[in-house]
Amino acid sequence: MRLAEFILAGMKEILVDGSRTELTLEGNLHGHWDAPRLRQVLRSLLSNASAYGEPGKPVRVAVSGGSDAQTGN
Repeated sequence: MRLAEFILAGMKEILVDGSRTELTLEGNLHGHWDAPRLRQVLRSLLSNASAYGEPGKPVRVAVSGGSDAQTGN
């Protein structure tokens, strides 16, 4: 799974209320991920950021991968 594409799709799906977003991606983001669990975590983090963040400020997401492909189970 391409983590960057997954996160972008999740941000578009979850932050539909017009929230401004900033996304920073760096490093190797390829790996084997548990998509349903990752979607659950992403939904929780983005929903909380949108609901409880400072009004008018963007929701910032930063993802940094290591030099080797990562596996999350």
